[in-house]
Amino acid sequence: MTLELLLTATLASAIVVITPGPAVVAALNLGAAKGRRAGAGFIFGHLAGDIVWSTLALIALVGVNLLPSVFFKVLGLVCGSYLAYLGLKALGARKKDEARALSNHHPVIFGLIFGLSNPKSYPVTLSLFAALLGSQLVNLDVKSAPLFLLFCLLGFVLADFVLIYLIGLGAISRFYKWHQLWVTRATGLLFLFFAYGIFRHSLAI
Repeated sequence: MTLELLLTATLASAIVVITPGPAVVAALNLGAAKGRRAGAGFIFGHLAGDIVWSTLALIALVGVNLLPSVFFKVLGLVCGSYLAYLGLKALGARKKDEARALSNHHPVIFGLIFGLSNPKSYPVTLSLFAALLGSQLVNLDVKSAPLFLLFCLLGFVLADFVLIYLIGLGAISRFYKWHQLWVTRATGLLFLFFAYGIFRHSLAI
């Protein structure tokens, strides 16, 4: 396994976290309402979900033989459909429909539940790994997977710190509040793009 492959894994994982989506929106809302500390708690709670779904994405790419291929085909189609649903919903968002309510739970618990119950990370990670790693995937095997996942975790954590920093910036908070509708719609287009990618991959399994 080359250093280039590991660094690419770190980059792909960071992009997964930074990519606008329900979790980023929730973190921005929570940070704007309760401050950077609450936003940080949510983000690190959500990290558990990122790890679980990204591990499944990696298995789908390099270890399909460990589980029946139909498992990954169904998982991909279900998650791709969910992502397409989120994308269409975001494209049709209106001001009055925007979710502003925050959970009354502890931010870390909220983030943990949110991350584990939101499979967005699976199709996004699968699409990004396939696009960024490309032919390098042949260098991956079951033995090298733990090291690969360690560098993925590094990407998650680095991106989490970037998000925590951004949440505390007044300019970011104001921009998000002023342009929330257009950010939501742009996110919808991005989700539809990822949904298309996951459908192609799942049907090819």
